[in-house]
Amino acid sequence: MDAQVAAPAPDSQTPPPSAQTPAPQARGGQPTPPAAAAPEAPQRPPSLAGNPLTGSNIRLSVTITDNYGGATHKKTVSMVLLSGQSGMIRTTNTVEVNRNITQVRLNVDAMATAYPNGLVSTRLTVNYVPSPNTSATPGDSPYGPRPATLEESIAVVLVDGKPLVLTESADPVTDRKVTLEATATILK
Repeated sequence: MDAQVAAPAPDSQTPPPSAQTPAPQARGGQPTPPAAAAPEAPQRPPSLAGNPLTGSNIRLSVTITDNYGGATHKKTVSMVLLSGQSGMIRTTNTVEVNRNITQVRLNVDAMATAYPNGLVSTRLTVNYVPSPNTSATPGDSPYGPRPATLEESIAVVLVDGKPLVLTESADPVTDRKVTLEATATILK
């Protein structure tokens, strides 16, 4: 006579498997890798929807960090704009290196609009002509070795009070690197 053995009934006092339960083993005694977590949905960028702030001022600071000739040169310009309006800064100078006179300049044009959620829609145009390398020797060129001119135009959304690196550019001939960073602060 065949006897059938019934499976034992689950014990209500046995705890369910938990994180403390040892990981299942694959062949060779190696732990089985955990299942990959489902990727999170990408976050949508903050929206500029809604009416822009009127009658608010915005302080816009632009910093250019220029690495060339073994040194770091940093230039910062700031302006205060009425939300929705534009402004410009024009800075020009003349320098002499090895009896050669050349013009240097830093020009910034900007427009900024603030929104109630702390976002600032910003448009920047920068023209930067740095000083020639002061370690030039006569005969290098009519104006001595000169870093390339930088001209950039960008539209971006900034977060109130938080700096953001907007561009990182490189000189097409040398190892020079130029970084453009901006911060927009809504003045209350």
